[in-house]
Amino acid sequence: MKRLIIFLLIAFAGHLQAQTTKTARQPLVSVHPYLDSKTDPGKMDTISLWRYNFDDKKTSNYPDTVHFRGTITFWRTKPVPDTNYEKIFNRPWAPSISFGIYDLADSVYCKQIGLRAKLISSCIPPYVGGDIIVAGNYIFMSEGVCLNCRYSGDADYCHPVVNYVFSSVKTTSNSSLQDILKQFPIKRQSKQE
Repeated sequence: MKRLIIFLLIAFAGHLQAQTTKTARQPLVSVHPYLDSKTDPGKMDTISLWRYNFDDKKTSNYPDTVHFRGTITFWRTKPVPDTNYEKIFNRPWAPSISFGIYDLADSVYCKQIGLRAKLISSCIPPYVGGDIIVAGNYIFMSEGVCLNCRYSGDADYCHPVVNYVFSSVKTTSNSSLQDILKQFPIKRQSKQE
């Protein structure tokens, strides 16, 4: 029985690694397959309600060979009505999602961290972190094991917005991170309010 469980875990890890590798090879925007169907603008939340913040603060949590460039957080400025969430947490629910930003050369590291997030998460897709988006020479990876993005009825509040934001970006091989951020079709705000 123990051998069967180990075999199944290895097979599952291999399947996730294959999905991550397949996803990372796509040209400008790379997302996991279950997100592709959710980019329909008719299902997207109102873009004017979203903001982003870029924090270029470096931390020492990364190996010396990894080039961590900062964190970008997207959030909805107007909370979504959810009485259950408000009862439990005593505050309204506002969807948000954060991405660590790395150099494209760190793709192996990002794939490993993304796979680990999927393996240890108690959440189910699309609430699991580890999504990888490639824009120019940068990788944007949602590092949390569980995301503050969930469905409410038919709406996915985060993924279609993030996919739209990144699909609006045109890059070249020498685009800087600031060049990419300037093209975002949502406003930058210094902090989440």
